Amino acid sequence: MSATRRKITAGLLTAFVALPVALPVALPVASAGAAAPPTTCAIERLPVPEGTNGSAVSGSGPGGTPLLGHVIRGLAPLDRDLALWHDGEVSTVDIPGSFTEAADVNAGGVVAGNRENADGDEESWTYDAEIGFRIVGGGTVRALDDAGRLVGSRQMPTDSGPPVPVPVTWPAGADEPVDLPMPGKETGAALDIGEDGTIVGKVGLDAYLWRQDGTGAPLPRPDGVPAETPMEAVKIAGQWVLGGGTHPVRWNLGTGAAEALTGIEEPHDINELGWVSGQTPDQRGALLADGTVLPLPTADGGTGYLHHAETLSADGRSIGGMAQFRGNPSPVTEEAVTWTCS
Repeated sequence: MSATRRKITAGLLTAFVALPVALPVALPVASAGAAAPPTTCAIERLPVPEGTNGSAVSGSGPGGTPLLGHVIRGLAPLDRDLALWHDGEVSTVDIPGSFTEAADVNAGGVVAGNRENADGDEESWTYDAEIGFRIVGGGTVRALDDAGRLVGSRQMPTDSGPPVPVPVTWPAGADEPVDLPMPGKETGAALDIGEDGTIVGKVGLDAYLWRQDGTGAPLPRPDGVPAETPMEAVKIAGQWVLGGGTHPVRWNLGTGAAEALTGIEEPHDINELGWVSGQTPDQRGALLADGTVLPLPTADGGTGYLHHAETLSADGRSIGGMAQFRGNPSPVTEEAVTWTCS
């Protein structure tokens, strides 16, 4: 199979600047001596190829670059090209199949994702500009590290009833996954992998961590979160782990602390400062830094009605995401955006 690559250079992008009011949140400072958090941000649309009818940022490489996402070709919302944004340019790759999802990109520019093939079956894939497109068998990919190791889940057959997801990893270059250890007959998934090989995800109702030696353990629950509440660990950056779901959490692996995050919903990314990108309760993009939530400016002065802040750079000054716009009378459209903060 082949993949077609295109590059578009950005022209002048229209920027929208706002000075949002920071909302106080009772959380400790991330680390002594860390850089002061931003107080203002500007939003701009990311460049896309001519004829694009939608775009979004869904992830980024280590440190926040390049930005990873997709663009929609023509009028079919499922006819997507992989997109990578870097230094004001967008490169697109036509990945064969439908429902194309770019899950993660590493520092070497290798992308991993999932798609539906011509037979309607889900397949995982990797794309390297030097090597090309490669099918990866046996599961759903969620993340990869700089060495090319993949993590995700596979569907395990059961004695009765439908198959269930279990956490797996693909060694670098492998075509089939290896199960990660977990207690009993639980279900689960591996959702991210750190630069040192630490893997995070979920097992049963618990957020879970697998160490470099392959052993694993559940992450502690913050005070007040009952054992029957589902939790998951979605991102790891250095000593910090981010938990999503109905109870957003930030874990510090150095201290063992588990902090409930308030004032921010749907957290998506965390950096090594412990800062978090996500949404405010009213669906604006947001940055949580050193105990303060900074609402991010909206596109077109507020006509964009929903914003996702998906990625966060190492210094917390660059955030990638998506703005949704209500059509009149056309359907909702999505546009890839970035926030630059100072």
